[in-house]
Amino acid sequence: MTNIKTVLTALSMTLFIAGCGGGSSSSRTPPPPVPPVDDSPSGAWGGQAVTPDVLDTSTSFEFDDADGFVVGATPFSSDFQGGVAETRGNAALYNDGIYSWHVDTSATGTVGFETPAASVSFFTRAVAVTGIATVTFLDPDDNVLIGSNLLPLVFVVTDTFTEINVQRDRDLGEALIGSIKVEVVNGEVVIDSFNYGFPSSQAADDIGCVVAANNEFACAISDAATGEFVGGANGTLSVSVDQVSGSGSMYAAPGNFLANGLTTA
Repeated sequence: MTNIKTVLTALSMTLFIAGCGGGSSSSRTPPPPVPPVDDSPSGAWGGQAVTPDVLDTSTSFEFDDADGFVVGATPFSSDFQGGVAETRGNAALYNDGIYSWHVDTSATGTVGFETPAASVSFFTRAVAVTGIATVTFLDPDDNVLIGSNLLPLVFVVTDTFTEINVQRDRDLGEALIGSIKVEVVNGEVVIDSFNYGFPSSQAADDIGCVVAANNEFACAISDAATGEFVGGANGTLSVSVDQVSGSGSMYAAPGNFLANGLTTA
């Protein structure tokens, strides 16, 4: 992989400099410059090897489905259960299009995220003035998320469309969104214009590698912000004077994905 080669080239430069003998500095030949890191979005490295930077997923529920449905593509999909996507022919029940997701007292509505989300926004309202319902945000371990005001992220639904917008910052230690629970005490509520996204990959991952005497290498990848172990790489290389070439594989730790959405590359 181009970027693993880049890292190994940088390592070889360090070994080359450390291995130079004594004598005056003027007698030494300076090493060639280290090539720049390839952080192009199209590469498997992409500047942040493991934590993906994925486009937001949106739906206005423009379909009929009463048995539960999935929005988005794996590993960034969301699973809707306990409600019905349908049209009622009443414009007051749609924020966008002519369909919405309806949840009533017959079952709790749930949205589960295959990969924990960093942001979720949607519009919701009760169908009638007498409707009573709450929307609760949970972390991946099913604990109620706490907002920046130190209050639980539980919202009461009214009879007019209101936007609910929750943003989580993992770099500040905030837990991501694992699921959403819609509980209707009386009547029925609708949800529309549903949007969710994932943590930004503005900061690069940290990578540390070791090279064995038989020219095998192994690398550990950690999240630059939290220090969490998120993946690794291994392979073989060859050295010719001060140039290194080689190949290997990169792996995401369980629960993580590479920048290309896969678990190996």
